[in-house]
Amino acid sequence: METIFESKRTSLLDHLESIQELTADPTEACIQSYNASVNHFLDVVHHIRSHPFHEKQQEIAFLKCFCPFFIGEIIFQKLLCSHIQQLADIVDPKPLKSYYKQQKRTIQRWQDRHHDLISYHSSGLTNRDNELVLSPLSTFQFPIDDSCIILNRDFISDYSIVIGRNIAYQRFRQRLISDYNALKIVPFYPEVYPTRENIPVMTWTESKAAAVELINALIFYRCINNGDCTIKQVISHFETCFNIKVGNYYDIFNEIKARKNPTQFLDKIKTALDKKVKEEC
Repeated sequence: METIFESKRTSLLDHLESIQELTADPTEACIQSYNASVNHFLDVVHHIRSHPFHEKQQEIAFLKCFCPFFIGEIIFQKLLCSHIQQLADIVDPKPLKSYYKQQKRTIQRWQDRHHDLISYHSSGLTNRDNELVLSPLSTFQFPIDDSCIILNRDFISDYSIVIGRNIAYQRFRQRLISDYNALKIVPFYPEVYPTRENIPVMTWTESKAAAVELINALIFYRCINNGDCTIKQVISHFETCFNIKVGNYYDIFNEIKARKNPTQFLDKIKTALDKKVKEEC
């Protein structure tokens, strides 16, 4: 059965590439791409209706891999279409700047809200598949704005929708950055506070993984605002203070979790501090 889903995925990708090559108008290309994504998804649903899953692992593979791909493509094309229309309606730089910042905040808040599920999916773990992947309950809060998804929810799970939307948001965020930089208004990340006179710029000189390790330790131990803060807020302040762009936090955190020693940087600085204290005693 996976072969059929893979074939449908390849067919959709080829169709989308053809649309981009043959359609000059960006809005029309988005509409055609959205319709193609919906039709391919409905073809997959029709196949499942006539060929039910015989094994639980088949259903899990579909809900973890193939279903999020189709849902992600549907949501991304809809986001992109709305984005292109928004750019056409706004000509003044100030509203454009606000629009981009709002879109960025919306995506980050959503990813923070579903951080645990996104991390589980990215890790490749399987120990909670029955609980998370196969659960038909609406455990997660998320916007659903596509009728083809709503009408076929008996064939998908909340897990597929969350992961699918995250795929769409990751792609859409890259498009936002690209389009914003092309406008040449100001850098996409303007959260830079002016340094005081005679105070040099402080630059983080360890790895990004070390930064994420330290940030997580501070958050999990509730060192900042007694825990009343988001990962994004802490990362933003860290980036501003130490002149660094952490990048894709989720990928880095997943790499840390996969290491044999997930606290190797914290162990190093603890050892260094112990050594310094002993030297001065």
